[in-house]
Amino acid sequence: MDLLKFLTNLSSDQIALHQLNQSIEAKPTQVQKLTQLELPMLMEAMNHNARTPQGAQALTSARETSRR
Repeated sequence: MDLLKFLTNLSSDQIALHQLNQSIEAKPTQVQKLTQLELPMLMEAMNHNARTPQGAQALTSARETSRR
């Protein structure tokens, strides 16, 4: 299953939403909105960005920075 489909399906999985809500200390409505709207939009933007060498490099750099 691709990540975008997983995130889209997550919005209807109440147990997963509750666990995510507890792990990031957010309101259930915030988590549901995030999984329904923002995450798919972010994933699509990242996918679009990764189609160019410069965009792919920027994503790689961001990932490496976030691991530190």
